[in-house]
Amino acid sequence: MPELSDLPCEILIKIFEYCKVLPLTLVSKHFNEVIGGSSVLMRNVGIVIEEMPEYEMWISKRKYQKILIKYQINILEETLELIELVGQNVKELVLIRSVVRYNDIVKIFKSLPNLEVFSMVTTFMQSVSSEETLEVPQMIKKVEFSKSEPKFLEILQNLPSLKRINFKF
Repeated sequence: MPELSDLPCEILIKIFEYCKVLPLTLVSKHFNEVIGGSSVLMRNVGIVIEEMPEYEMWISKRKYQKILIKYQINILEETLELIELVGQNVKELVLIRSVVRYNDIVKIFKSLPNLEVFSMVTTFMQSVSSEETLEVPQMIKKVEFSKSEPKFLEILQNLPSLKRINFKF
């Protein structure tokens, strides 16, 4: 009797589009390779950083497209190093219930040259003044704010590539 893993990669990718992908990467080496090699599936696989980044994230060769940073009062140096390590392919950054220093957001943006979507939920920035200019990735097309720092929105709204801003205060 044929096994699921015996199916061609194209069919597995179609099946996996209807599943939670991250747990499937742990099923077998073959499933991990199929998912890691599919840009369609990798859109749904992201790094979630709540405290200290886990060891598995450091050694992974996955091309993550999404990073969620949650519940950090100040972004840890280890978090910044991990973002720099995996940031080349990241297209979406979400900050949830965090407080971010201006210098840290500058480092994060420098590490994410292909960032297209930036979201902040109940997140605030320290030390933002209207005189400061922030170098942000020019690829950002969408910005979402919910209960977050309005001053930071002013900095981002002048991006030439920005197509949509959603905000709730």
